[in-house]
Amino acid sequence: MTEALTYEWLRLRTLRSTWWLTGLAVLLGIGIALLISLAARSEISGNGGASADDVRFLPVAVVSQGSAIFVPYLLAYVVAMIGVFAWGHEYRHGMVRTTLTAVPQRTSVWVAKFTVVGLWVLAVSALTGLVSLLLGALVLSGTGLPMLTGEAWQMLGRCAVYALALTWLVTAFTAVVRHQVVALVLMFLWPFLIENVISGVVSAVPTLDRLFGDVVRYLPFDAGNAIIREVDIGLGAPLGAWAGFAVFAGTAVVLMVLSLVLFRGRDA
Repeated sequence: MTEALTYEWLRLRTLRSTWWLTGLAVLLGIGIALLISLAARSEISGNGGASADDVRFLPVAVVSQGSAIFVPYLLAYVVAMIGVFAWGHEYRHGMVRTTLTAVPQRTSVWVAKFTVVGLWVLAVSALTGLVSLLLGALVLSGTGLPMLTGEAWQMLGRCAVYALALTWLVTAFTAVVRHQVVALVLMFLWPFLIENVISGVVSAVPTLDRLFGDVVRYLPFDAGNAIIREVDIGLGAPLGAWAGFAVFAGTAVVLMVLSLVLFRGRDA
């Protein structure tokens, strides 16, 4: 196991895509947080002080780079591509045979990939959330708005958990299909288009709404949004944070188990 972890850690650090995606995720997250903070400071100054909604929502909006309120957690989708490449590069360039020659224990290789990628994503998400929060506190200092609240720290953890679950889900899917382009396309197409189309059609047709109105809440990415989302912007009654986590993480676990079974059983 130690050899597999060492091998995967070295592989991850020596891929240029890892550093490009990490840098993009950090800059994107901090940039969005800065824009939110500057806009909030301008609005608070114009209104003569922070409103109750500002006190409630702005700290979590800043630390989540807007994903708690109005946008998807974009940082998670950027760093999740590192997980796609963890398996995608192996099969695209035929390196999986080299990997299995260096570390023949397939289960160890599988565990090492998910462990190393998962820890990297947790670190990137947590660091970006922390910098976003501290930057927001600096920009909004003097406005009377408390930023370092318990809800903000909790949101930092929720964002990290979401990023980890998303990364493991798409990493496992890539290992199943063994094609990184397919995985990358579906990683964006499914949550941003397909699930919205399904929800929209069900909501627009009364018969479908009666039959499946509650079912669409359990679509994995729509459910996963509940881990972070503080304001309902979807169609129908959303799941709670814990229920959303159970659906989203459960989907990831199912795909992970399937990927392990296939990785152990089929030819490299």
